[in-house]
Amino acid sequence: MRYLLLLLFFSKTLFALETDQYLSWGHEIKESGAIINKHINSEIRKLLKSVNNEIQNNTLKETPSCSFIVKKVFHQFRPMLPRRIEHWIEINKDIDIYPPRSISSLSFYKMSIYGAEVWPYYLPLTRTINMNGIYIGVDKFSHFFLYGLSYYKQYLKDIEAGLSVNEADLNAILKGIQSENGIMGKYSSAVFSYADLEANFQGFMFAKNLCDQHIEFSEATKKFRLVNEVDMNKYIGPNWDESYYNSAYFSYRNTAVRPYLMKYCTTLNSPWLIKRRARYSNFLEQKGFSLNYHYLKKLSNSGIILNQNNYSLESLCAKSFN
Repeated sequence: MRYLLLLLFFSKTLFALETDQYLSWGHEIKESGAIINKHINSEIRKLLKSVNNEIQNNTLKETPSCSFIVKKVFHQFRPMLPRRIEHWIEINKDIDIYPPRSISSLSFYKMSIYGAEVWPYYLPLTRTINMNGIYIGVDKFSHFFLYGLSYYKQYLKDIEAGLSVNEADLNAILKGIQSENGIMGKYSSAVFSYADLEANFQGFMFAKNLCDQHIEFSEATKKFRLVNEVDMNKYIGPNWDESYYNSAYFSYRNTAVRPYLMKYCTTLNSPWLIKRRARYSNFLEQKGFSLNYHYLKKLSNSGIILNQNNYSLESLCAKSFN
């Protein structure tokens, strides 16, 4: 039992955390997209310079390839201890964040929808930032880089095994679903996060786009270079906001979050929230829904995974007032 508890703790602490965007409702957070994009592009340039030096000095242990540089880039932001990009965001005072840094982690935890203790689950939480008008938890960067790479590796294996691109894409998504239904969700936090799965998938899309759209290798100079800067706003959308694309909950977690969620029932008709959700909806109509979204919806409607509609704030509030 002791080893199981340690595994559950470290699975969340090392790889992924939870977040609570409901807590940020009614609070304006300054947009941080430009700052974060600048940092990501700067880190990629540093990495490419280092790799190019290894190539020139004949110390590179692998033949330069697309998959090689994708893995290098994702490892540059790897969400292990310390969670590199998350930590950078959390300590960078130029980035507005909610709750503010003056509020302790314990106080933040007690304020959140996860404030009720549900043994043996412990939920380290990350705070909320604003990226291009989308309110997201900082934890989503762990999902983007860690699971995005995991999906990509699965995809390469499946393509090599002869699967079609569509089959390989769906297999990658299924890998994330199995994780949410296992150690990264059900058995560590009792949360099935649809938004985490969307961040995973968008990280996967970023991995597939890196060589085609951003990084180029010159056979003449034997060097990698960043030809088009990365814009995270291309990948971040409303379905990263857990107060919009809500999670589902297993067992005791469902009972525990209900009283905390019900505090927000009176906020549903607030003009600012209606305006934000309309903006989110327009964003998705213009950009389109991802393959991940459609696949999850299909599985949810078939009863294969927890149906998030049964755990939405609207559903909870409707039941409470009937």
